[in-house]
This record gives sequence, C-alpha cells and structure tokens, in this order.
Amino acid sequence: MMKKYCLYLLLIVISSQQLFAQINKEIAIYAHTNQQLYRAGETVFAKLFIVDADTLMLQPVNIYADWYNAEGYLIEHQTVLSEFGGATATFTIPAQYSFEFVRLRLYTLTSLQQSSQSAYSDQVIFVRNKKKINKLSNLDSINNVLISETDQEPAQCTSAELNSLDSGIQIKLVEKNLGFKGRNEWIIENKGNQFMNLSVSVVDDEMNITNPFNILNQLGAFYRRKSNNKSATSIATKGIGMYNDAYIQLKGTIQSESKRIDKKVQLICSIFKRGQMPIINEYPVYIDGSFLIQNLYFTDSAKLSIQLNHQEKGKKKFGVTYTQLGLFKDAPLFQNNWKWKHPYMNINQSVNSNPYYISTDINEVVVHSFVKSEIHELEDKYASGLFKGGDAFEFNLLKPNTISFPTLFHYLQGKVPGLQIVFQSSMGPSSIDTSIFSSKKEEGSALFGVPKFYWRSSQDEIKFFLNQMPTDASTIMTLLMNEIAYVKVFRPPFLGAALGAPNGAIAVYTKIGDEIELEPSFTKYGGYPILGYTSVIPYIQPDYSITKNREIQDGRKSLCWVPTIYLNHQQKSQGFVYYNNDKSKKHRIIVEGVMHNGKLVRKEWVVE
Repeated sequence: MMKKYCLYLLLIVISSQQLFAQINKEIAIYAHTNQQLYRAGETVFAKLFIVDADTLMLQPVNIYADWYNAEGYLIEHQTVLSEFGGATATFTIPAQYSFEFVRLRLYTLTSLQQSSQSAYSDQVIFVRNKKKINKLSNLDSINNVLISETDQEPAQCTSAELNSLDSGIQIKLVEKNLGFKGRNEWIIENKGNQFMNLSVSVVDDEMNITNPFNILNQLGAFYRRKSNNKSATSIATKGIGMYNDAYIQLKGTIQSESKRIDKKVQLICSIFKRGQMPIINEYPVYIDGSFLIQNLYFTDSAKLSIQLNHQEKGKKKFGVTYTQLGLFKDAPLFQNNWKWKHPYMNINQSVNSNPYYISTDINEVVVHSFVKSEIHELEDKYASGLFKGGDAFEFNLLKPNTISFPTLFHYLQGKVPGLQIVFQSSMGPSSIDTSIFSSKKEEGSALFGVPKFYWRSSQDEIKFFLNQMPTDASTIMTLLMNEIAYVKVFRPPFLGAALGAPNGAIAVYTKIGDEIELEPSFTKYGGYPILGYTSVIPYIQPDYSITKNREIQDGRKSLCWVPTIYLNHQQKSQGFVYYNNDKSKKHRIIVEGVMHNGKLVRKEWVVE
C-alpha cells in the first residue's frame, strides 16, 4: 500500500514539474499577414505562430490579440485558440480609419507573467491613408531595419537571410500563368522529417512594397535575445498557479442547504449557441462543491444551462456560482510600452497614381455561386418527388415568432397572394377573434370555426397533404405550431396529387426530431452568458475554372492566402492553387513557418 502511495506521489510531482516547466518557458508570437499594406475598410488576415523558449508550442493555448489605433485606443480585443503552434485571426480596419498604421499586440496568460519587455509581442499593420502622404524612404533597404525615433535595438536580418532561409523546404512550380485570370500552382515539400507549420501569401507585386516585419526579425530577435541572456529565462509565476489556459474553461461552486455535497451528485452542463446543436456533458462535483468544465470550443457567445442530478430524498435547494477562466472578456490594463513609438515604412508614391489599386479588396470579388438559404435547406430536407420545386410559396415554421399563432391557417392568412382563408362559424364568416388565442387546445373546428379556402371563388377545392400524404384541413388544424417545420403552398394547378389539384394545394411537414430551434429554451436553472472565441472571417478566393466567374472585374491585391499547411514525415508535401487578377504581371510569394525544433522557415520570391 505504501509503495502504491509513493508511486502516485511521484507521478503527481513529475506532472507538476512538467507543467511548471511549461509555464516557466518564455513565449513569443509572430503574425504573418496576407498583405504588406492595407487600406481603411480592408480585412487583415493573419497567421499567428507561437514559440516557447526555442521550440514550436504544439500544445493548445489561448492567444489574445488586441488591435489598437496609432494613439493607443483599443479597437478590438480578440481570443483565438492555437493548436500545433499556430492560430488564425482576422481584423477589419474601420472604414473611416484616419491613421497610417494599426498596432497589433499578442500575448498569452503565461506571457503576461514575463518581464515587461517580453510580456507582449507587438507588430504594426501599415495602412495606406487616402488623406495623408507617407514620408519617403524611412526604411533601411540594406538590412531591412524598421526605423523609429526611439528604437534602441531594432531587429535586423541581412538581405541574404531575408530571402534564402528555406533549407527545410523545397518549392516546385507546377503551372504559371500571369495572363488574364491565369491559373498558378505550386507545391511545397518538406526536405526533412521535422513537423512544420507554414503559411503562404501571394500578392500583386506591382505596388513594390516591402514589409519590414517578417518571421526572421521578429522571432529571430527573440531567439538571439534568449541566447545572449540565458539567465533571463526565469518567469515570475505569481498569480498563475498550475492553471494551463487552453480552450474555454468554467470554474464554479455548488452551494447546498446542508453545506455538504454528496459524492453521487453529477452536474449536467448544456451549452446553447444559436444555429448549432447544443453541447451537453456531465461533470463531477467534488465534495467541497467545486466543479470544473473544460475543453469547450465555440465562437462569439453562448449560454450555459446547469442542472444537478442527486440521489438525496426530497427537494433540495442549490445555489450556483461560476467564473469563466482566461481573458475572454477584457484586455489587460493598457501599457504604453511599444517597441516602436513612431513606425513608418517606405511606400512607392506611384501607387497613388494608379487608380486600379485604389479600392479593390479580396472581399470585393463577386463570385457567382449558389448559397443555400434556410428555405432551400428545408426544401432539400423534407420535400421529394413532385413536391420538390414547383410554383409554390414556402414558409419556415422553425422561427420563434410562429408559435404565437393558434393554428397554421391563422399563420397563413394574408401571407399568400390570391389565397383567401376565412373561418366559418354559426355566425357566418369571420376573421381572427381574440378568443382563439386561448391556451386551451381543443378540436379545431369547435374552437375556431371551420376554415374555408379558395383562390378565385369559394367553389375552389384546395387539397391538403401532411408529410406528402393526402389529408384534410381538420387534421392539420389539430397540429400544434411547434410540431410543424415547413409548409409549401402550391399555386393552381398542382400536379403532385393522385388526380391532380387544379385549385392548388397546401403541403405541411412536421418536425423529424433533429431540428435546431433558433431560440433554445433553457432549463429552470438558468441561461448564464459565456464568451467564446472570436469569429474568423473566411478568406474568399475566386475559382476561375468556372467560366461564368471570369466575367467579373478582378482588381485584388491579395491573390492567395493559405494560413495553415502542416508537413511532416508522413505528409511530405502540399500544393496550393490561385488565380491571377485582371492585370498583374508580377507576383510576390512569401512562405513562412516554424519547425518543431524551433527553426524558422522563410522563402520569398517574385514571379514575373
């Protein structure tokens, strides 16, 4: 027994040391962006690489990204999840942005415990402001040094290093076409067996702009500082404890009347997010009433519903308190300790004289494609045969406001041009009366009167179908509104009936059980708000192999953006395809990344 206890103790000590070692490593983050220069209103697409000490941080970790304007005003606080050493982030520059750069500050909960000089990884995103003209030639073109009035140790890399640190990869050309909307294809090969995380950007190089920020002078400077000052690797861990900040985590406590939690109490946690299936899991509650919910992932925000299962006799009252771990809600207190106080870059003034590049953006490309709406998805899910398509009015009954109507026919009143619906009672035809909103559910004809339908005259006989089987109006009247998913009202004539329906038809489809309610109802234990990761804007890349897509005018500056490429000894290569815009004759391709052992990868070349 003693040996077993000692073994458990040894495992706990080793695990604690490993976690402490992980926390004790200094962290640096770098952002590779899809363009060198942006305009107000454009979207910045970024790939974030994170290294700890001298290796790629493969384990998941939450990265926090704060976007500031030039005066230090926080524009947006974001949270993204890094896996296998990388994460993606996007940020849309405000349309009326009046400054010449945006500051990006990257950090983790662990890096905040480092020294003030290394707590944040800062970069600058340059903006081409229409109202101002940038100063000329403030960039040292020989050493690629970002000049600043207050820089003391600017990051440097030689021109040779800038373009040739590609010993770990090999680039192969498959197809090159710099003509009108021409197709281009390349393959990246891993020359060794090391795992590597890469990203690729392709831009129209006719603007002739060089970005002073790259993975070499950012992470390379971090490596050099570490090697020159090995004694400075210790990190103050006060306030962190053994907490590893990854994924969405909730920590809480259950309070019981008896002030003691039974061992068999289980907590059922449900995460509700609009448009998604709920996440439902069971978690243990410890004897002190504490619980920990881990490994959650969702974007934007959601609601938490908590329910307890206990085996104690009689009704028990429980109280719940919880807190969301991490920095999802707020950015840290602002610190005006930027490395570059007044950054600027060399911009070729001829860019201004070319109207072709004034306002084009990747997101302005119009690609002819068909995106299914909610109605089309319901059509594909429920309708089949002769009921699919046709000249019909369609209605989505999954929307929350539909349950306020007493019957389907009251809902349809006035919604279908040409279709008349009245309710015939002993007093004659009538419209909706307030008495029909009674919560008591009775036989439809007794409570509401007998519904009458006609397109042109009261002699028209409309046919009814329930899940594509013939039925009558009285049967449909008995359906509860929350039982109906989808309705089609066919104009006359409708050929789906056995003998035809010359006066039209109404087809009703009931729920099959897997529908997602737009407004989920929470249990009596409440819907507590929790925050998720920041949504990432998808990068739109046109496909000109489709002939009709070639009709659009294309003035993109960013021609291709592949934020994530994983290569290892099993996946030795990966290709990427992109299409030229209408006029470009010169492309600049940049591949950046980090190997598992921390070695940096960068290859930049111009295709013309």
